[in-house]
Amino acid sequence: MDQSSAQTQQKYTKRTWIILLVVVILLGGLLAFAISKDFIANEIREGDTEESKELVSNTISADDSEESEGFGLNESWEDESEESEQPPKVAPVIQKNPSSSTPTSTPVVPSAPVATPPTTQKSAYKDGTFSATGTYVAPGGKEPIDITLVLKNDVVTSVTVGVKAKNSTSRNWQNYFVQAVNPAVAGMKLDAIRVDTVSGSSLTQIGFMDALAKIKSQAKM
Repeated sequence: MDQSSAQTQQKYTKRTWIILLVVVILLGGLLAFAISKDFIANEIREGDTEESKELVSNTISADDSEESEGFGLNESWEDESEESEQPPKVAPVIQKNPSSSTPTSTPVVPSAPVATPPTTQKSAYKDGTFSATGTYVAPGGKEPIDITLVLKNDVVTSVTVGVKAKNSTSRNWQNYFVQAVNPAVAGMKLDAIRVDTVSGSSLTQIGFMDALAKIKSQAKM
């Protein structure tokens, strides 16, 4: 008796769980169906909203274009009305002198140009030929060098160098200097002459500049 009741109780419990499982499955299906239905309805609403927005924007743009065309017509009509209201152009009248048949006018007398006297730059040195002897210290001792310049309007027209060195090496350097100095100095203003190393001679130019300073003192105005 106890075993049959226990078996009956177990069968009843299994049936109850099966029924509950079926109910849960059905409820889940209904919930999923409701959710999908709401999602589809929202999609339809959004599509309708976008279509309505596009329709409204198209309508507004069409109204704007019609207003702009009407505005252009109004402007053209206003321009035509303004042109029609402008008074006719009248030719200018030249007032004449009652005693003369020609218009009166005031003659314009051009001003005479003011003559400016030419400016002459005063020379700083006298024209002529000037000579001086310069000295410098070479490895073989003190060496002289003669310089003769021809000046014209403060410009050196020619240069003559006299070789006076006692040492043979110094004489060779002075000969090199003689060949190169005239093309480098001729045509320059006396105050603009700056002789550096000429034809490799770095000491002869010292004697040249010493003689040049003495010539400036001689030719000074």
